[in-house]
Amino acid sequence: MLLKGVNIREVQKYLGHENVETTMIYTHVIRGMDSTAESPLDEL
Repeated sequence: MLLKGVNIREVQKYLGHENVETTMIYTHVIRGMDSTAESPLDEL
């Protein structure tokens, strides 16, 4: 999801984490990752 441009906060919500740091540990997110998002509609 992150590689497709979904915001880390949305992933945090989906996983049920109270702290974004927990989400970052579980998803191995590197701070400063390119945040360019693509629309899911582009894949249609």
